[in-house]
Parts: sequence; C-alpha cells; structure tokens
Amino acid sequence: MKPQIILLFSLTTCLLASCSKKDTPDTPARTEKVLFQSDFRNPAQKWWTGSSAPDSIDARIQDGYYVVTNRRKVQAQWITIDSVFTGIQGNMSVEISAEIIGGGNGNLTGLAWADNGITGSCFGVVPYNSYFVAWKDNRGTAVTLYKNYTVNDAVSKKVNLLKLVIQNGVLHFLVNGVEVFNMPSTGQQFDRSGFVVGPNTTVNFYYYKAMQLL
Repeated sequence: MKPQIILLFSLTTCLLASCSKKDTPDTPARTEKVLFQSDFRNPAQKWWTGSSAPDSIDARIQDGYYVVTNRRKVQAQWITIDSVFTGIQGNMSVEISAEIIGGGNGNLTGLAWADNGITGSCFGVVPYNSYFVAWKDNRGTAVTLYKNYTVNDAVSKKVNLLKLVIQNGVLHFLVNGVEVFNMPSTGQQFDRSGFVVGPNTTVNFYYYKAMQLL
C-alpha cells in the first residue's frame, strides 16, 4: 500500500457555527471484520515516514505513536494509504484516535477518506474549541462543506476517536462514540483513507482501523 500525501484547503477563513450536543445513539451494532489496523507499536508499518521539504510535512513512528507535523502556515495536509477496502462494498467503517500535541488553540486534526488525487474528504475536530467539521476538497475550486464548524461537547480537549460508518446508504460521523452528524453516502467509499493535520500542528495518532460491517 503506497502512502499518499495530499494538500487540503486553507483553514484561515471559516464561519464558525455553534449548536448544542446531538445525543444521537451510535449506529446499530454489527459484526465487524477488521481489514487492516495499525497501533504503531511495530515500527515496520505501511505508513509513510520521513520529511517532505517542499510540502513541509514530517512523519515518524515513535514510542508507539505515529507523530505527524505539518509546518505549513495556512494549509492542512493529509497522509493516506490505499488498497485497504479494495473489492469491499456495502457497510463499512474506518476510525482513528488522535491527540494534538503541538500548535495553537485553533488547531485541527482529523480523518481523511475518498482521496482520488483530485478530490478528497475530511472529518476534523478542533479540540480546544470543541468544534467538528466535515468537508470535501475540490482541487482548484471552492470546498464543499458537508457540515460547517459546529460546537459539540462530545469533542474532547485531549484524545479524540473519530469514526466514519457507511450503513444502508447513510454516512455516520462519530466523535468518541457519539454521532454528531449524518448524511447520504452518495456512493462514497473509504479507500485511500488516513490522517489529517492542520497547519502549524503536531499530532500523535494512536491507531487506525478499517472494518467491514457484516
């Protein structure tokens, strides 16, 4: 599985909307078949590591974490892997655990998916402000906001578990086990998914897990 490094849009100009917590229960329990997972205790993982000077992104596996630093000032960046969900159709999920360890109060981290080299989507959190946000990056044109920046107290100021579930044609967005948003999946798949790091931010990623729901 070849790592992919994709640039996202500038986060400097965003409308910040607020609302109360949505106490929607998790999606119904289903049998989960793990397709691929990384806990980063083994340094021989299939994730990109190194330094990309033109893109100003650094990644390493250290002390059981995948540590990624984005040195850009105005652009988030993501690192994804492909071939995880190849041939898988129907209900599936992908989840990560992340903690911002460096940067300012407005810094973002998140989960990327559906990266095809031209467009790609992200589900992110800004822990200090308890925001979540979901969008699609349309290279060279305006982004598509699935959900604008929204306050939800499911977002932790420390470690956050972000999970996406496609079930029966609906895409569910969960933070720490609480569904914060959902929308029609419109044929989206989770292959080439991975991690997002906001500008001028360092993140510890604790795990990645891709599952088929049976």
